[in-house]
This record gives sequence, structure tokens and C-alpha cells, in this order.
Amino acid sequence: MQMSGQLFLTELARLLGAPQAEDSAVLYLTLAGDVQVTVSLETSGVESVLLYAELGGVPSGDAFLQDIGRANFLGAGTEGAVLALRPDDPVACLFRHVPTGVHCPDDCLPILKTFCEVATNWQQRIRTY
Repeated sequence: MQMSGQLFLTELARLLGAPQAEDSAVLYLTLAGDVQVTVSLETSGVESVLLYAELGGVPSGDAFLQDIGRANFLGAGTEGAVLALRPDDPVACLFRHVPTGVHCPDDCLPILKTFCEVATNWQQRIRTY
């Protein structure tokens, strides 16, 4: 039986020890460290949870765009997530859909850990352009 996105997030919050409202469709995690990254986990319908992080403003010049193009190629520099530019704001972001029918909340923990590492890495890289 497939778990609803909302129930998936509630169980994931419990596993992480994070506060989560029972009826919330969004879970926010703020990673502390040299660079602060906020990762939002949102239900994307019934079938998946969206991991999303805003990484910072888009650097000028072509080097950054070339680097995200290379990183996105077969997920080589993103571990399966996607680097993108918000169409409504000049902000670089990282996202990944996690199908709730394939993964249980326990399975999501290593996926979330890797996503957070990639987000932190790219946020630091953006500062170097």
C-alpha cells in the first residue's frame, strides 16, 4: 500500500526528531555549519515528496551555467538531483522527487543526507564565482 505524501513527511519528521505538524504538507530542515542551507520537503501529490533547496543568487558569466550543465549530465555532480534556475527569480536551486510508492521514510534518510551534502557543496561553490 502506497503511503500518502503527508503521512510520509510525518514519519520522516519523526525519524529525524524534527517538529512536524500532523496535517502539514511541508517539512523544513535548516542545516547549520559554515554555510546555512534550508531544505524543504513538500508533498507533490500522493506519489512523491519534493526535496528543494535554494542555493543563492545566480553568478554572472557563463562559467556557472556551464558547470551546472555538466553537473546535471547524468546526475554526475548532483547525485541524481537537478540544479536549476528559478524562472521567476535569479536564484539557483536544487531539487529531487522521491517517489513514495518506491521508497519508505527509512529509505529516504540516506537520500536526504546526500541531497543536503550536494546542496551545501553547491551553495559553497556558488560563492566562488
